[in-house]
Amino acid sequence: MNILFLSQYYPGNLSEQCFKISKIGLNWASHNLNTAIIRGFNANDIKPRIINIPPMGSFPAFAKSTVVPGYSNGNVTSLPYHNIAYFKRLEIRRKTLAAIRKWDGQNKGEKVILLYNFNFSHIIPQLKKEFPTIKIILLVTDLPEYIDTNRTLLTRINDIISPQTWNKLCLDGVDGYILLAQAMTERLPMKGKPWLLMEGIYNDETSPEHVEKDKNKVIMYTGNLGERYGIRTLLEAFTHITSPEYRLWIRGNGGLEHLVCQYAEKDSRIKIIGKKNRTELMRLQQAATVMVNPVLEDEEFTPYFFPSKTLEYMASGTPTLMSRLRCLPKEYDEHLFYFNDNSARGIAQRIMDICNMPEDVLADFGRQASSFIIENKYPKKQIQRVIQFIEEL
Repeated sequence: MNILFLSQYYPGNLSEQCFKISKIGLNWASHNLNTAIIRGFNANDIKPRIINIPPMGSFPAFAKSTVVPGYSNGNVTSLPYHNIAYFKRLEIRRKTLAAIRKWDGQNKGEKVILLYNFNFSHIIPQLKKEFPTIKIILLVTDLPEYIDTNRTLLTRINDIISPQTWNKLCLDGVDGYILLAQAMTERLPMKGKPWLLMEGIYNDETSPEHVEKDKNKVIMYTGNLGERYGIRTLLEAFTHITSPEYRLWIRGNGGLEHLVCQYAEKDSRIKIIGKKNRTELMRLQQAATVMVNPVLEDEEFTPYFFPSKTLEYMASGTPTLMSRLRCLPKEYDEHLFYFNDNSARGIAQRIMDICNMPEDVLADFGRQASSFIIENKYPKKQIQRVIQFIEEL
């Protein structure tokens, strides 16, 4: 079986190059999941052809350069492109289709194309027109109507075109789906097509050496700073924690960055963490007392996504506190702390209750959560399920 994976990550030295170009840091969530998928295929003795588009915010608002460099090594080709908003999508489309045509001409037999998320959905009709016998699988991490990061072209189009119309235009050619949340089936045009539920894969590519806990009681959040992700509530909750031994570390980008800065100016205990590579972030997570994901379950979008940061948080060995989201499988329950009360005061109290637990109890809880992720959500095991799904299409 010939598999082509249309991916979005930073292979080889591209992570260093793109890190220098970006003004806001890199999309480590996308990188981690894509890397884990590739590692999973390789661990199962399958080497897919990789056509990659490294994610990068457009110049000049989010990048210092007008060009995102390319990369090529073995079966991996990362396509360079001019990083100008809107225009880059036309170039990416042209280059991606050309690379797929070349791959198709070089390979015989059964072929499968796995597309990472909706960033590639616009080429599906053309793919099905040119290659009607190739199976197309779409991995869905987020629904278009709930992608709000920096108001991308995709979200602007979705403001005009209804999800139903968008799905009709682009998704009729999909032969199967890999979904991070079961509730996505309620919004996608399934039409009886097969689907696989896989809430995520832990990228075990790198793990930092053991890191000592910070001397303070550190609450840490890394991720999107958009309104819907609960940052406002987390900041308000921290105002109810008055003890000088507490710290709040925040790393991320999004619409409420200005609000985070305002709170940090008023409270020296709040630390805004600048651009970091993945290893540096992992070390900070290990040094924290508790990782907090403040997304609340009453947000409209929460049934339709799986917060990938949950895997990273848990794998760090630092206890994780969050809402009991509908998307979470029950097997996670014994390895997570949940909010008892979603109000700012309730979250503050829950944070203090956890931070005041004996250190050995927290350490043991964190170790068990880490073992659960590393032993059950590692690449080889998760991609075995994907391979079986592909074979049964």
